Amino acid sequence: MRAAWQAGALRALADAGITFQHVDATSSGILNLAMWLSGLSPREMCDRWRTLPVRDFLSFAAPRKSLDLLDVEALGDAERLVHRVLPHLGVDTSAIRASKLLDGTFNVCDFARKVNEAVPHERVDLDLLVAGLSPPILMPPVDRDGTLYTDSLWVQDGNLMEAVRRGADVIWVLWCIGNTPAYGRGLLHQYTHLAELSANGALFAQLDRLREINERILAGEVVMGHQRPIAVHLVKPERPLPLDTDVYDGHVTAASLIDMGYSDAWRYLDVRGEQGLPLTPEITLTTEPTPDLTFRESLTGPFALGATDPMEGALHDRALPLTLHLTISVADMDAFVTDIRHSARLVARLSYAPLGEDLPVRQGSFNIFHSQDDPRTRRMTYGLRFAHDGREYYLEGTRAIPAAEGTRLWKDTTRLYCQLHEGIDARGRVVGAGVLTLGVRQLLQLISSMHPARRGGAGLTAMARFGRFFLGPLWERYAPMTRAVWAHEPARPPVQERSVAPPV
Repeated sequence: MRAAWQAGALRALADAGITFQHVDATSSGILNLAMWLSGLSPREMCDRWRTLPVRDFLSFAAPRKSLDLLDVEALGDAERLVHRVLPHLGVDTSAIRASKLLDGTFNVCDFARKVNEAVPHERVDLDLLVAGLSPPILMPPVDRDGTLYTDSLWVQDGNLMEAVRRGADVIWVLWCIGNTPAYGRGLLHQYTHLAELSANGALFAQLDRLREINERILAGEVVMGHQRPIAVHLVKPERPLPLDTDVYDGHVTAASLIDMGYSDAWRYLDVRGEQGLPLTPEITLTTEPTPDLTFRESLTGPFALGATDPMEGALHDRALPLTLHLTISVADMDAFVTDIRHSARLVARLSYAPLGEDLPVRQGSFNIFHSQDDPRTRRMTYGLRFAHDGREYYLEGTRAIPAAEGTRLWKDTTRLYCQLHEGIDARGRVVGAGVLTLGVRQLLQLISSMHPARRGGAGLTAMARFGRFFLGPLWERYAPMTRAVWAHEPARPPVQERSVAPPV
């Protein structure tokens, strides 16, 4: 599912006007290259990932007795990959072979020789696609004309030298493999560490070789046809990406991963230099820890261009619905609650007919602070920077959290008053305004999506403290209704109480 993050990053590069002549893919990245060469645009790729039922990936091999576990060929097979995932993603092998869009290479591992083979897209068939997506333990190898092929992840996960051999002097890497000093507990985390060690180690060896090539070029040599140093740009997550189990459990969605990829790419695009990055192991290091808490929020409401006051915009006769889909990551729940200087990361997309559907947000922020007018009231601030038709916009939203129950509790807590500014921040001219709201269903979905990184009771206690800070008295009313959801049971419908019920 990390390939969904790649699709979001790829859309950001396309929006920035960056084009490519050659694209190389390994392991799950093969899915994105296959979609691209099948004729899908990066935006269409994101749409396909967003609507893919993630459990379609799960295809277990024939059940066996537990005593046979050490004798199975693989835990899964390719049945659902072939019959559900690839068709949903729009992968067409005949279109791939005939594509003139760019030169593509798909990496597979020749198991007998233990070497990577970069297959040109003109030679790709279904067997080779499946082989490139079949890591040992999880999937069986593919027998093709007597040769066993598997996923090349354990050999190399980024074939930079293939691009160098083809004459590339600027290389972009979309790197979704983790690189963090934190050592996780449990077999799943440690299996992931094996992939991280293998993939990063192979990449660093290629970076060493590139650094040597660049030094020779700077000394006056022509190396492999190159007369100027080769620049490497690498887009990576700000924080380690969640594991597939988090997607299956509903703690994160493909849509959130796409939004993360888009935002992470723009974070790099805004600061990149022509010379690329230093070719050292730190190139893939994640700069932020795993978030302490993540949750998703959706709001919608009337919004009008030309209005400057939120209520004016909401009541305007030309107001149209504006919808926000947000994923918020809190680095440290305790620090966020106690220190207003701690902000949370926000990734998002918005839909508004005059500007476009599913517009990804380049940069977002979220914070809560005490109101200067009433210290008992907390104010939330949302900031979303995005672009449309070549122009930058900044959507600023605020809402209040009363400290105590009252007749306006629901209305105050669930209304987001928004203004749209020209430019990259709130200093720009206001060109639109409106009011977005959170319904009962959306509130329950928000609470249910909360996922603490801390284990056991410590995580639930910290989350409850954050929930009270974030939602005020509404937390006490609605959080108990979602406990069944956390236990993977159907949630009871909310009990309507006068002080907290939304207006009909």
